[in-house]
Amino acid sequence: MTILKKNMNTKITAAQAREKIAELENKIEELKGYVYCPMCDAHKKRENFYVSTDSLIKGEVSFICKRCARKLAVHTNEKGEETVTKESMLLALKYLNNPFFNSVWDASVQESENLLAGKTKSTPYDAYVKNIAMGQYNGYTYFDSDFFKNKVSFDDTEKDKKNEKSVILMDDDTLSDYKKNKKDVKRLLGYDPFATEVLSDQPFLYSQLLSMLDSGGDENDDMVRNASCVTITRGFLQASKIDNVIAILMSDIKNIEKNSSAIKSLQESKQKITNIITNLAAESCISLKNNRNSKKGENTWTGKLKKN
Repeated sequence: MTILKKNMNTKITAAQAREKIAELENKIEELKGYVYCPMCDAHKKRENFYVSTDSLIKGEVSFICKRCARKLAVHTNEKGEETVTKESMLLALKYLNNPFFNSVWDASVQESENLLAGKTKSTPYDAYVKNIAMGQYNGYTYFDSDFFKNKVSFDDTEKDKKNEKSVILMDDDTLSDYKKNKKDVKRLLGYDPFATEVLSDQPFLYSQLLSMLDSGGDENDDMVRNASCVTITRGFLQASKIDNVIAILMSDIKNIEKNSSAIKSLQESKQKITNIITNLAAESCISLKNNRNSKKGENTWTGKLKKN
């Protein structure tokens, strides 16, 4: 018996071949608008990915899709409430190859809280990815994050030496000024008013407080005045942080109308803080206008040191 083998290579006409080629070209062209996400193992349209400004990424999109990144950063509890921690944020940024900047994080947390107050759904993650996409951060990657700066360890008291060293991120000049200002403040007041404050805020706090104590002369013995100085210094820091958030919201032109209620709320909060600062400065004769020292510079603590 003769067995006839079927020819598996079916012949097609030239016209059919052209149609097949055209079909494949169309599919290839269509795929150019799609990107593969290795985390969810799926091809998705480019708009489902964040834009990447890393010069080494030729595709100009993030490594993972928006949905997967948000799942890493935002956790939902049994009540359906969404929470974001700094640790979960860092994990998402690592896969997105975006930097973590403390100033942007603080501003984003503040922004999300104000948006929530205005009945707008938002989390620190949503605010952060929006803010870090602004033009001034183009080209920055995860390795430009604050925690990759040189770490400086220091201990300035016998008590600190018995505990683990505190670690703070700052350059040598800032560290030197910080340690000197902190030492001078403790010498003038006899205690540390900012021991429980966040380390990144302390350089600003000690510098501002010292400038007021330095102009107080003999009035540094006035406990009420000193307490007012500490409160005013904290007020300056709060106002500064609010300014940072407002600046970020104002620079987002596309969402300026959406952010208007948050901006207004922040401006009102700053005005209240400013009023407290102004009243305390007047009552305690701290401001230049209300200072009782007639020979400014002669009676200051610095002036006395120069005389000695």
